[in-house]
Amino acid sequence: MKKILSILLFISLALNSNAQLLWKISGNGQEKPSYILGTHHLAPLSIKDSIAGLPQAVEGTTQVYGEVVMSDMMSPEFMQVMQQSMMMAGDTTLQKLFTPEQYEVVGKVVKENLMADIAMLGKLKPAAITQQLTLILCMKHLGGFNPQEQLDTYFQQQALQSGKKVGGLETPQSQLDMLFKGQTLQRQANLLYCLVSDIDKAMEQTKRL
Repeated sequence: MKKILSILLFISLALNSNAQLLWKISGNGQEKPSYILGTHHLAPLSIKDSIAGLPQAVEGTTQVYGEVVMSDMMSPEFMQVMQQSMMMAGDTTLQKLFTPEQYEVVGKVVKENLMADIAMLGKLKPAAITQQLTLILCMKHLGGFNPQEQLDTYFQQQALQSGKKVGGLETPQSQLDMLFKGQTLQRQANLLYCLVSDIDKAMEQTKRL
């Protein structure tokens, strides 16, 4: 059986400081082991240097599977589909999803961090704003985080450079459906308001994760 290094994202799973991130899978008739590595989109790339046994696991594998093939997420075709998925249909606007007080609070945080007037983002789905805000806030509050240096991308690029097979457990479209269609617009709005209402708590949760 070919060895597989599966790069899994456990964004919703809180891992404490003693959590085991790298797991070896062997036995039960397998001729060679496989490995599972738990990663996080918002973790600094430098975290890989603190995971015992990781270089040996990477070196000893012949395939790397991630949540998705990261290069597919950067294609012009996918970017166009993503932009369409981020927009609300019909006459729904951001302002209609919030009370006047909530809209003002969200608008202030958007202005301070995204440098944009919320009125100019009226047709953007709340989940899309949450996603962009989270990236900016993590860059401000989490040391070493660089959105251009993600764990998944790193491992897949290393594999390709070594001539190894790279695959995805999900498709880019399934990711879009989860991010922008998996919850109602009102639920997305509620989550966005929760984020902007207590940024310190959100960042502390992300650090723990």
